[in-house]
Amino acid sequence: MINNSFYEIEQLPELLQEEENLKLYSFDLDEENKIFSFVKTISTHDELESSWLDLTQVIGTEFICEQSSDFSRWNTYLVFISKEKISQDVRSEIENNKIFVRKIISDDGNFNIHVVEKLNVILLGFDIDTSRKKDVDDSLILSNISEKIISSRYSKFNKDDKANFISLIINENKHEN
Repeated sequence: MINNSFYEIEQLPELLQEEENLKLYSFDLDEENKIFSFVKTISTHDELESSWLDLTQVIGTEFICEQSSDFSRWNTYLVFISKEKISQDVRSEIENNKIFVRKIISDDGNFNIHVVEKLNVILLGFDIDTSRKKDVDDSLILSNISEKIISSRYSKFNKDDKANFISLIINENKHEN
């Protein structure tokens, strides 16, 4: 992982440079795979209702189509920060529309203050407390294979490494029994 947080990209793509109150943030897993979040600040409910679809289409055709990574194309978000409350009907229409990007609306007044922190929480789950241990359930017993997978940092493997690792564990388990 290159960065451990979202950061602002200073230069917007060319066709989006004229868009007022729009910023682009990125979280880089590696050189090729990134999570992008466009953040658009709007003043009114009506402004959001009349402009969200056009902005979505420009981002989809001019930005997402240029991404070489499938991961990056599937992990691009459009966040609208509204100074006014947005009606549930408009919110549902926009957030349930999955064309090109997933959309999030924030109208609670706190988002704009710490955009990077909010993106880290909403999109990356930085608010999840991994230091707390769950009570151990005595009825839960993991197999040897499950324990090896959990203890091996399995999530950091690529697809081939995962297949080889699981084959190795299964073969070891066969020899133990």
